Amino acid sequence: MSTWYYCRNGQQTGPVALDELKGLIERGELDDSTFVWQVGMSEWVKLRRHPQLAALVSIPPALPAVARQRADERQT
Repeated sequence: MSTWYYCRNGQQTGPVALDELKGLIERGELDDSTFVWQVGMSEWVKLRRHPQLAALVSIPPALPAVARQRADERQT
């Protein structure tokens, strides 16, 4: 299980599991310019520069519940 640290509002936060980090990205709490680090890395890097994480910032956020409900209603 990989653990990560990230910087938000000038504060180092972590460790967090990769799934938790993904959730923060999906909810828009972290973005591609957030600095991240994990054991084995020589320095902090922007999220968009890390090969394992860069693809995560291109994932759109979850659709709001109201929009999902309307979409479901149209399909029925």
